[in-house]
Amino acid sequence: MNEGNATHTFRGWFCNNEAYRAASGIHRQAGGRGYDGINVYCGQLEQARHSAALNFSDFAWDQTIGGTGWLLNLTKDGILLDNGSGLSGEDVEPYLAASDNDTADYDSSKEVYVLPGSGYGATASQRPAGIPENSFAETGSCASNILKVDQEDSTCSLTVTGRPDLSISISAPAGVYHAPGDTMDMSVSATNLGPGTVQTSDGFAITVSVPAGWTASPVPGCTVSGQTVSCAIDTPLPPAPVPGGSGGNIGFTIPLVANSDAVSGSYPLVASLDRSVSDGDTDPTNDDFVLSNDQAQGTVQFVKLPRLTLRKTTLDDVGSFTFTGNNGWETQTITTVSQGVAQPGATQILAEVDVQTVISETLPPNWVLDDVVCLGMGTGGTVSFDENSFTLSPEAVAVDSEIDCAVINQKVLLNTSKSSDVGNGVGVQAGDTITYTLTTQVTGGTTSQDLVLSDTLGAGLDFGSVTAPGAFVPDTGSAPNLSFTLPAGTAEGTYSVSYTATVSDSASGSVSNSAVADVGDCSPCATTNPLVELSTSKASDVGDGVGVQAGDTITYTLT
Repeated sequence: MNEGNATHTFRGWFCNNEAYRAASGIHRQAGGRGYDGINVYCGQLEQARHSAALNFSDFAWDQTIGGTGWLLNLTKDGILLDNGSGLSGEDVEPYLAASDNDTADYDSSKEVYVLPGSGYGATASQRPAGIPENSFAETGSCASNILKVDQEDSTCSLTVTGRPDLSISISAPAGVYHAPGDTMDMSVSATNLGPGTVQTSDGFAITVSVPAGWTASPVPGCTVSGQTVSCAIDTPLPPAPVPGGSGGNIGFTIPLVANSDAVSGSYPLVASLDRSVSDGDTDPTNDDFVLSNDQAQGTVQFVKLPRLTLRKTTLDDVGSFTFTGNNGWETQTITTVSQGVAQPGATQILAEVDVQTVISETLPPNWVLDDVVCLGMGTGGTVSFDENSFTLSPEAVAVDSEIDCAVINQKVLLNTSKSSDVGNGVGVQAGDTITYTLTTQVTGGTTSQDLVLSDTLGAGLDFGSVTAPGAFVPDTGSAPNLSFTLPAGTAEGTYSVSYTATVSDSASGSVSNSAVADVGDCSPCATTNPLVELSTSKASDVGDGVGVQAGDTITYTLT
C-alpha cells in the first residue's frame, strides 16, 4: 500500500483493540476492518518480569551482595535466561528482599523480561572468595521455581543455608603396648569447619574400628560393640567463622586395653564420620560437604617384651633364694617347699629386647648354683652361669620370648664324726694317752661358710697336743674347751684333725669327750671309755692267823 498515492483517511485500527490477547497465535483477518483486499495479521507478544531476592540462614561466612560478593543467575527450568541479543539473567544482583522490587520500575541490573510460564527460578552464580560451591544449600521459591503470568513482575526468594563440614581426627595411644592388660588412651574428635551449625538432630557420630587384640572401654557418649566404638555427636557444634577456620569441636577419650591374644606388630586405628541420617535425604542443609576429611587413621603398636620366669629347685634341703638383675628385673625371693620339687616365681617382663640380661642370686650359706636350664629363648639365644648368677645372651632376650629358666641349687652337706684310737667303750687307766680324731666329709660342692667344731674334754682328761691338724685351724688356748675350724672355700672331700689327751690320776669311773658342729650333722660325736681299776690281795694256804711250826711250808698267793 502506498500512502502517497492518495489522501489517507483514518478508518480505524487494523485490529480490534479488544484483540490484544491473541495468546493463541496470530489472527488473520480478510476484509472487514481495514482496507478491503488487504490481509492483516493481528497479535500481541505477552511478557512478564523476573527477579530474585537473596537471604541467608545459618550461614556464618561472607554475606556481601553485589560486586565481588553474591550474584545470581536467573533461570527457567534450570537454564540461564539469555535471548542471545543482550538480554540476559546472568550475574544479576539480587534484591535483599522481594519487597524491594518496585514493579513500577524496570531495573535492568536485577531483572529481565520473560514470557509467562512456569519453571522460573534463580541460583547463585558468584560467591565471595574462598566459599566453596558445595558449602551451602539453596532453598526457597527460587529453588523450587515459580509461575509467571502475563504482565506480572514478581520476585522469587533464594535462601542460602550453610552446611556443616565435620573433620575427624584421632590421637592414637602415645606409647607402645608391651603386655596384656596394658591400658592407654586414644582420643577422637570432630571439628566443624563449615559455615553451618551441626545440629543434634543431624545424627552424626564418630565410629572407631579397633583392631583385633585390643578392647575399648565404653565412656560417656560412646558405646562399644565388638571392635567398633560409636560416639554420638549429640551437642550442637557452631560453624567456622571464616573459610579455613574452625568452629565447634567435640572429643572423646577412650581407654584401650591390650588383650591376651595381642600379637606384636603395628595396627591401624580408623576413625570415621558416621550418621544415622544419610546425606542426600530430604534436608539438603545438613549434608557434610567435604568427604576427604571424614576419616582419620592412627596406629597402635604392640611389642611383646620378653617374659622371664624362674623355677627354683633345691637338692638335699630347702631354702630361700633372692634374685636381682638388670633389664627391668625386680628383686624376687623364691622359697622352696620340698627338695627336688621346682618352685616357680612370678613371671616378670623385661624392659628391653636384645639386651644381655644377668640375674644374680643371693645364696644361703653352703648352697651352690648347680645348673641353669632355660627354654623359650629367642633364636640363637644362650644361657651361661657361674657360682651365683646366670646370663642370657642378647639373642635370647627377643620380642615375644617366653623364657622359662630352671635354676637348680645343691646344698653342700657336712657330716662330722668323732673317734679315738682305743675305740669307744674300751677301758683305759690313769696315764693312758688317747688320740682323738674328728672327721668331716664335704659333699655337694665347696663350702661357703666356716665349719666350727667345738670339742670339750671331760673330767679326768688332760689335753696333750694337736698331732694332725689337716685342713682344720685348731684353737686349744681354752683347753679343755677345744675348737677346730674348717674354713669356707673347702672343696668337696674328707678332712680330719687329731689330738691327744692323757687320762689323769684323778680320773674315776670313766672319761668322756664330746664335739658339736655348728654346721651340718655330727654323729657320732662323743666317746666314753671306762677306767680300769686294779685291786691286789694276798692269801696263804694255811689261812691268815692260823698257827704254824718250824718246818711247815706255807704257800702264799697274790691276787
